[in-house]
Amino acid sequence: MSGLDDNGSQQFAEATTALRAKGHVLLSPGELNDLFGERDYHSCLKLDLLLILSQVEALVMLPGWHRSLGARVEHDVASAIGLPIFHGVDDVPPVEGHGPAPKAKRLAHA
Repeated sequence: MSGLDDNGSQQFAEATTALRAKGHVLLSPGELNDLFGERDYHSCLKLDLLLILSQVEALVMLPGWHRSLGARVEHDVASAIGLPIFHGVDDVPPVEGHGPAPKAKRLAHA
């Protein structure tokens, strides 16, 4: 997340762990570089927006997201297309029956 120390890597890692513990399937920007290799800012944002538009069922905003242009754009896009937006990991309810399941929501966090 631009605008934060280490681009929010530690926050992404902690949020990913907490949300998976609640049974959610995650599309974490913090892990996308592992899958697709290091990319420039615009490439990262384009991929994040594509995933928001086509794959995720909700967006989780992490502390400090207001300081990140990309996170603000992601928030606006998610809001415009009617995705639920949670403000913080604690606001996200666990998946019924707890644990990864086919019905688990695919979440992204910014």
